[in-house]
Amino acid sequence: MGVVVAPLDESRPLPPRPRSNGMWLLRHQMFKLFDKCSQVMLKQLGNRDMDIDIFHTLVKRSTTMIHPNSNFRRLWDVWTALNVVIVCTIMPLELAFDHYMEAQSWTEPLELFMDVYFVLDMLLSFRTGYIESGEIVMDPKEVSHHYMWSWFVVDIVSNFPFRFVLTSTANPKSVKFLKLQKIPKLLRFTRLLKYMRQYAKYYKFVLTLCVMAVSLHSFSCIWVYVYFLCDHDDASNPNSLCDLSTLEISPVYLEALTNVVLLYMGFGQQSTYQSITSVLASPDVKASEGSYLLSLGIIFLGMATMSVMIGNVISIIISWDQQSATFRNRMDVISAEMRHYDLPMDLQRRVRRNYDYLWLNQRAYSEMSILNQPGISQPTRTTIALHLYRDLIESVPYFAGEDSKFLGRVCLALKTAVYLPDDTIIQEGDTGREMFFVRRGLVNVEVPTGPPHIQLKDGDFFGEMALVVDVRRTNTVRAVTICDLNVLSKNAFDDILAEFPNFFDKIKRVVIERQLNNMVHGQMDEGDSSILVTPHAVDICQRYMYSVGDHIIFFASIAHYVTERQGHYRSRTQRRRK
Repeated sequence: MGVVVAPLDESRPLPPRPRSNGMWLLRHQMFKLFDKCSQVMLKQLGNRDMDIDIFHTLVKRSTTMIHPNSNFRRLWDVWTALNVVIVCTIMPLELAFDHYMEAQSWTEPLELFMDVYFVLDMLLSFRTGYIESGEIVMDPKEVSHHYMWSWFVVDIVSNFPFRFVLTSTANPKSVKFLKLQKIPKLLRFTRLLKYMRQYAKYYKFVLTLCVMAVSLHSFSCIWVYVYFLCDHDDASNPNSLCDLSTLEISPVYLEALTNVVLLYMGFGQQSTYQSITSVLASPDVKASEGSYLLSLGIIFLGMATMSVMIGNVISIIISWDQQSATFRNRMDVISAEMRHYDLPMDLQRRVRRNYDYLWLNQRAYSEMSILNQPGISQPTRTTIALHLYRDLIESVPYFAGEDSKFLGRVCLALKTAVYLPDDTIIQEGDTGREMFFVRRGLVNVEVPTGPPHIQLKDGDFFGEMALVVDVRRTNTVRAVTICDLNVLSKNAFDDILAEFPNFFDKIKRVVIERQLNNMVHGQMDEGDSSILVTPHAVDICQRYMYSVGDHIIFFASIAHYVTERQGHYRSRTQRRRK
């Protein structure tokens, strides 16, 4: 949408190489430099074609209008900001050292180039859409009306060619001050600052820094203008040090800058250093009402700017450690509450250890916080949850092979829980209502009839039967180390089953087969290989299982099947013995 700057194609043929190799190489290098700068700037500013369109309406491509977020417009804004910096640097110098700057051969072409560039910028502004209330306006009449009532006055004042309009009889001092008309161009620098929206906490700092730099430079040049002893407009000036062929402006500017910086910081009216030039008068020698007003203006502006700068620096430093400060404040509240209720010291240490773990591993926040933000759409939440938990969920046989929609719904239902060493996660005999996934840590499963301990580590899961059947826990599970677990509750899982009824049939077969294996192998005698869990057995039990919640009918069907198989086995054994 709009004009797009295409990168320089290295494969396209270069123009015919002239005889002057130096000019050809210079032109070729300039093209490569411009292309490289364009690529770097577009990379830093972002390519609109790769961004998500955040507007409600589709904007048709136009050959006469420029999209405000197009690559061409972004690149143009960058070059405009750079030209504004050049203008705001050169103009005050022309005020302070007018005859010296006029004697330079590069100033006249540079001014002409800047005038042409900013006139083109005004013309492009009439053809560049704008954003209003979240919508892009590309209608030429509305764009022109919007520009006329916004930036047009600033641009016309700062770009008007007064130096061509004024006659030669005009006062030279007035002509000097008219050059300051270009200072409002500095407002155009905000075009570049708007691309810092992703660095919001640095925006005010950069803006204040720009104001400080421009004000220091401008006041330094005004200081030179006030106290400069070389009046080139006066032909009778006898000072030989003011000869343009021998005059050096660097010492003059540095001395003025030193005085202005000291005033800016409120340290004094003049520098405590020895004068480094003899063409700059001391303020005490040339003191006047205007001199005092200039000093007061610098002091007041410096106090205001320095206050804002210090505030921004403090704000940035606090933002770097904002999470740590929030965590410390929370711990202070928790510690005071524990002391108020006179909790045992051992229990207080366990609570602090729990929060220390949260801080060291999650920085006082978890990945679930982004899933709970109210402004994020449901599909985006699902995508984030799948990125966080998909590998963990797919390790469970229940969920293996399911589609992304179902897995995303399961991932969104997960909660995070932290257990300290020796904490009991599951107690034998309790009614199970959750399933657990081990993200980090080590847990022990204490099996009453089996090995003393079965250890589960990162990526393992346990307690899955509680999701589909109301049963009591048969094992006790304890944390060996600090454990970071994800928990899926039965209530959330029931809601998922209601949303995905086709998954119900699959999970019925998985649960029946798992329970048959546990009960058959727990009851069959040594060497008995006839009691096997077959698909036919699962089908028989599934006939009696009308719903996942009907656990009584479910277990009755399994018990009936196992008893039937054991009776059949004993009858066959007795017949063989006879």
